Amino acid sequence: MDDIANHRVLICVADSGSLGMAAEQLGKSKVMISRAIKALENELGFRLLDRNAKGSKLTAKGKAYVDSCRPILMEVDTALRVMTINKSHFTKDTTEQQIKLKLSSPNTFGSIVLSKVIADFQKENPNYVIELVTDEQFQDIFDHQLDISIRAHLSSDSIHENLISRPLIKLPFFLCCSPGFVQANGLPKSLDSLFSDFPFVAWSYLNQEDSVMVDSETQRKCHPDNVKFVSNNSLSCFHYLKFANAFACLPYHVIRQALKEDVLVVLSPEHSRFEVDLRITYLNAQGTQSATNVFVDYLVEHPSILELKREIQAIYNKLAI
Repeated sequence: MDDIANHRVLICVADSGSLGMAAEQLGKSKVMISRAIKALENELGFRLLDRNAKGSKLTAKGKAYVDSCRPILMEVDTALRVMTINKSHFTKDTTEQQIKLKLSSPNTFGSIVLSKVIADFQKENPNYVIELVTDEQFQDIFDHQLDISIRAHLSSDSIHENLISRPLIKLPFFLCCSPGFVQANGLPKSLDSLFSDFPFVAWSYLNQEDSVMVDSETQRKCHPDNVKFVSNNSLSCFHYLKFANAFACLPYHVIRQALKEDVLVVLSPEHSRFEVDLRITYLNAQGTQSATNVFVDYLVEHPSILELKREIQAIYNKLAI
């Protein structure tokens, strides 16, 4: 990391009170966070943090140093933004300066959610040429020469030290069915009775024909006894479900519109809650103003992503889960 990046890490650790929390917020590994603090301590010649089992706390000298650094970093950030605006005056009409980005994401999330984000981004940044590779299988950034990978289940401890992993959205899976299913069978009294007594539509990418994760916190799984339809494509499961006397467990973005139009309804017999942590992973490259960072910053703050989060929380509140 460069000197400015090290100071950003220090302030984040000071504010969060934990190396682990700072790693999560900055999308870096704990090793990188620890190295940044150590580099500053070696350079300054005094200890910045006192570490214990409960977390990390600034030393008296460390607190004084952090307080002196905050306004300086704010000025640096302001200067970088001004520099970026200044550059845009000279480059935004220069069509030959194309910037190419290659992204990877799960099939349906790429098709349903990312396509609009990319189109909106290119309206503001017409010199970007973006390739979106959609695949349910994890693609290694180095092996597939990707700039950005959007995948689930990557924590700050599991990524290469030269990569950044930022949280994008916690994406829930909901047990769902058609209104006709509820009319014919009533509401299930328990998860066990639901999975043992009624036909199930299985998304084979998650091996749902064998077991279905229904709760993230407890890691509870249910085993369907009556699988009627299996597909490796969640959209195929969704379209089948609309016409079948069956239920499924599908990601929210796939069934989102159908829920709004009452084509499908959510089943929540035990207020279970299963969600995947969708993260953006990319190379720790040219700093906050790099082409990759410009797109990632745009993505995490895009109105469609923020609206998706609000809708998910509204459903949680409605179902009391």
